[in-house]
Amino acid sequence: MPDKKLRILFFREGDWWIAQCLEHDIAAQANGGLREAEYELGRVLITYVGACLAEGLEPFEGMAPAPERLQEMWTKDAEPVVLTKLPNFRIGGMPEARLFSRDVIEARVC
Repeated sequence: MPDKKLRILFFREGDWWIAQCLEHDIAAQANGGLREAEYELGRVLITYVGACLAEGLEPFEGMAPAPERLQEMWTKDAEPVVLTKLPNFRIGGMPEARLFSRDVIEARVC
């Protein structure tokens, strides 16, 4: 699991909201709105972590960061946002992922 904060950038592309992790190039999108994109990213992350653990792989190891243009959006254009739809997914007997703890994730929207 990550030992530092994950930064999540939310932004719109047309009718879609995108939730992009900046430390690792992993994202989700939703047509309903920002909160739906937040929820979908949670589903993507927990599915990814579960698949890695099932295969004996270290989650996020070797995964590149998000593209530079998104890193710049975070710095120049984004405002803090409070996460409200942190999912409580479980993978088998695995305890709830620490990925979704508010002290691990910082989120911004632009």
